[in-house]
Order: sequence, then C-alpha cells, then structure tokens
Amino acid sequence: MSDLKRLVLTRKKRETVVLSVGETRIVVTVNDIRKSDVSLAIEAKQEVKILRGELPTAALVQEKQEALHGG
Repeated sequence: MSDLKRLVLTRKKRETVVLSVGETRIVVTVNDIRKSDVSLAIEAKQEVKILRGELPTAALVQEKQEALHGG
C-alpha cells in the first residue's frame, strides 16, 4: 500500500494551490491557460528542487554523477 495521496483540484487563471511540508511552503499559481497547455508559476525556497514530471530520472542520474565527481 502506498503512502502517496492524490487530491484533484480545479483552478482558474491566477488561482493558487499552497503545499506545506514541515516548515517548507510551496505556492503553485496557474499563470496562463491556452488550449490544452497550462503555464504554472511555482514559488519555493531555493533549496527546493522543482522538476518536470518527465525529468526526475535524468536529474537523479546527473545528481549522482556530480556527487561522484565532486561537481
């Protein structure tokens, strides 16, 4: 059984969703909507990694390589 939860929301242009994890607050705002594309603005502390859904695997590989090579 997974610990992940899913909440499906409907948001209009300029409406937000606020995520809180401990002391970390992430604000996601619907910036623009055009046909089937949605533009999001994400506000978070600089240490919060923000990755598009298709990128985490590649980003994790790069992060491990940088750690190995002191990069």
